[in-house]
Amino acid sequence: MSTAVVEQEEGQPVSRLRRPDVFKPLRRAGTSQYHARWRKQPLARNRVLYQSCDGREATGSPLALFRGLLQDDRFTGLTHVWLLEDPASVSELTRYAGHPRVQVIRSGSMQALRHLATAGHLVTDTAFGPEFGKRPGQRYLNTWQGTPLVATGYDSPMGAARYRNILRNFLAADHLLSSGEFMTQRIYGEAFRLRNAYRGRILETGFPRVDLTLAPGASAAAARSLQAQGVDVTARRVLAYVPSACQSPEEIRDVAEVLRVARATLPPQWLVLLCPDPYSGPVPHDPALAGHLLPFSFDVNELLALAQGLITDHSTFALDALALGRPVILHESQQRLRPYDRVLGALPASRTRGAQELAGALGALAGGASMPGPPVVLPGINELDDGAATARVIDTVFTPLLGRQTSATETAGTAVRSVDISSDGRSRVLFHAGALRPNGITSSAINLLSGIDHTRFDVTVFYPYSERPDVQANIAALPAEVRQLPRVGGMNGSKWLHARRHLQQRSPIAPDVADPSGMAVSELYAQEWSRCFGDAEFDQVVDFSGYGPLWDFILLQGPARVRSIFLHNDMVADANRELHGRKHLLRQMGSVFSTYRFFDNLVSVSEQLMAVNRASLAQFAPQSAFRFAHNMIDYDRVRRLAQEPIDPDLRPQSPDLTTFLSMGRLTAEKNHARLINAFALVHQEHPRTRLLILGDGPLAEDLRALVDRLELSGSVVLAGFRANPYPALAACDCFVLPSDHEGQPMVLLEALTLGVPCVLTDFSSSAGALPRGTGLIVKRSTQGVADGMRAFLAGTVPNPAFDPQAYNRMALAEFYAAIN
Repeated sequence: MSTAVVEQEEGQPVSRLRRPDVFKPLRRAGTSQYHARWRKQPLARNRVLYQSCDGREATGSPLALFRGLLQDDRFTGLTHVWLLEDPASVSELTRYAGHPRVQVIRSGSMQALRHLATAGHLVTDTAFGPEFGKRPGQRYLNTWQGTPLVATGYDSPMGAARYRNILRNFLAADHLLSSGEFMTQRIYGEAFRLRNAYRGRILETGFPRVDLTLAPGASAAAARSLQAQGVDVTARRVLAYVPSACQSPEEIRDVAEVLRVARATLPPQWLVLLCPDPYSGPVPHDPALAGHLLPFSFDVNELLALAQGLITDHSTFALDALALGRPVILHESQQRLRPYDRVLGALPASRTRGAQELAGALGALAGGASMPGPPVVLPGINELDDGAATARVIDTVFTPLLGRQTSATETAGTAVRSVDISSDGRSRVLFHAGALRPNGITSSAINLLSGIDHTRFDVTVFYPYSERPDVQANIAALPAEVRQLPRVGGMNGSKWLHARRHLQQRSPIAPDVADPSGMAVSELYAQEWSRCFGDAEFDQVVDFSGYGPLWDFILLQGPARVRSIFLHNDMVADANRELHGRKHLLRQMGSVFSTYRFFDNLVSVSEQLMAVNRASLAQFAPQSAFRFAHNMIDYDRVRRLAQEPIDPDLRPQSPDLTTFLSMGRLTAEKNHARLINAFALVHQEHPRTRLLILGDGPLAEDLRALVDRLELSGSVVLAGFRANPYPALAACDCFVLPSDHEGQPMVLLEALTLGVPCVLTDFSSSAGALPRGTGLIVKRSTQGVADGMRAFLAGTVPNPAFDPQAYNRMALAEFYAAIN
């Protein structure tokens, strides 16, 4: 074992023992190599690849389409491949063992990668894994699971994180299936934010999986299947129980309680069969469920064909049962309530919560008060769930393969609406926000995204997903109007291409490369664009981070009318900054600089910084490409957080102490050592002073040593990172920024918003860091910073009133102009 140094959340290094998985990179390289090999092979255009329930079972709409195509004599030339986690398990596909045109492959295996890369047709009701990227020529049908009447997609808690792989799958699909206008507009268009982004077609066909319930003979077939499982339903009345979740101990207790109430309430001829939502996963063994739980392979829709009633908290299956005229009890446990859509509240179903209400509804069911009646048809919601959806889908998606149209749709009785939601008139902006770690760039990104007019701009925010708590806090701060698209998974490609990629990201692009498609290994980046964004197109691509060659190489591959990249600093100076004697940014920034010629706009964050960058980066882009747009400020948030109590250890010990404050990363370019040395001079003259420095970073220990050496430990506080620094900023007397170079430090605007005077050094863009006539700019030296603090003590630092609203209006107008 080896000793690994890791960072705690507070930033304190600790030593831990871990056993490194030295074979993981080799396994991943081998998998990528195999996948890359098959992506270069011709497509098997007569092969259909199916996956349902994330590979856990063959069920739902993919199963219905598979049966329909296999039984249709027009499609005897098709071969059918299923992805299953356990191909040897007893499943619906067991009956097709030995069929010459049916094959079952283990999900995640090398053979699965082969078929995923070469199958001409792809069908799933959830999403293919992160490694999936649709190839040109592949036809992808995502059937989805059904019509949800509860919060889903971005409307649900942690929606972007939970559905991040599904979202990119949707963007890659050629067709999405829908049950009608509600599913198309409310669910796909709004909940999943596909309006103005999805470029395929939404087919309003109904869901083929409902055909498994409505097909002639489905009830008798279900009875035979149950008999084969050892469940005799002869002369029994069946009540289906389909809970949305049955995995955790709490969920199993809730399910067991429902079963107990049903046994105590229903007459003996009733049999309650538990068939949990297959998309939530297999149910752990528990004695409390014995005698009720069906095998995981049993299809819910086939059970509904036989059942005389349904208990569920799952809106999709409630709609399926109502389409048969079956009585439905929508039951919510006391511990786990779901946010129902108002449409669900209007359904002709019993709503229960708790054992007493459930017993009453079950008593009414057993007494015949809610026996099966006519099918419940809800216009725009389930009117297409009529038993003919499979025929309509086959006719629309697969019949064109025969080179002619047939009358299958006409036989099904309903014309298929093919809906295009690819445009709503707004300009589409892809906005790369960086890693969303706590820093000035992230704050600026969130402020800008909150200020953009979302009635004019449809913004998709792209970032690498992370579970880090500080990143999660920033993700939660993104405005609800944006479409989050977190990156999931990593790049495909052979190990040789990746070796060349790593070299490219640390080297400038050759001067003779005239177009991003001509870059080394551009095919790798083009594949990654397609893997992340599917068939989506954007009018504007904005790299707001501006520091990562990987992201620029990917973003430059996508179709866009205008491409912009932000320059948040004196970029040449920042690239040459040293940490412990090493210029750790120089090589990667050299690669980024060489991409500038492919961007239409190079946007600095002040006019003065634009002049600096235009002069130092002249060899990389034409002068006309350099523009500027000031960062925006979330003044409401700053003022709100400043009202919270100050951390006790940051309060001055005496009301007559003058507090100077600085905050930011403890790095070389911030030069807090200069500030400490300057304060030492001032403190000798004015002992009723103190210095607070908020923030953490690689130079923290060096700065503590300097404080001790100058014997200032009683007057200088290195307070470390604070989640809310604004009470301390509001309480201080003067803010001091001693940096060697900066872009537009947001902390200066935050200080002005709270009415705090500012002293800053004359770095290259300092004149544009503050509004004209505000603050005091001093020499970039220890004596200069000391003079600035003396000026504050003498009352000569200008501090006129700052209007953040007017400032934001100016900054937003500059942004619109800068990106054209």
